[in-house]
Amino acid sequence: MSYGFTHYYQKLHKKIMEARKHGIIILCANGNDIFGQKEYPASYQETISIGVMKSKKSKSIFNSNDNADLYILLNNRSKKNINNTSEATALVTNQLIKNIKMIFQIWTSKN
Repeated sequence: MSYGFTHYYQKLHKKIMEARKHGIIILCANGNDIFGQKEYPASYQETISIGVMKSKKSKSIFNSNDNADLYILLNNRSKKNINNTSEATALVTNQLIKNIKMIFQIWTSKN
């Protein structure tokens, strides 16, 4: 998910909790504003929030807060050198899917 808002929506949270009960992994961008506020859905406990680093020592201003579960550095990964949490979330999702596919292939070849 690459959207966010500062208001807590109970209906959305219920749907996310329901998805987690079914084993769905939910990755969310940790930012759409730069005011240090809690953003949803990234702040829901059932999600994994993805932040972005500007450099190895500095977080990007695109993070809404310092509470991301995972931060990645996009330099050399981004063709346009954009450092935003939506792009970071997409790249993490892509890598997670590749890893799951590889694990599944190893598991099925052994069975």
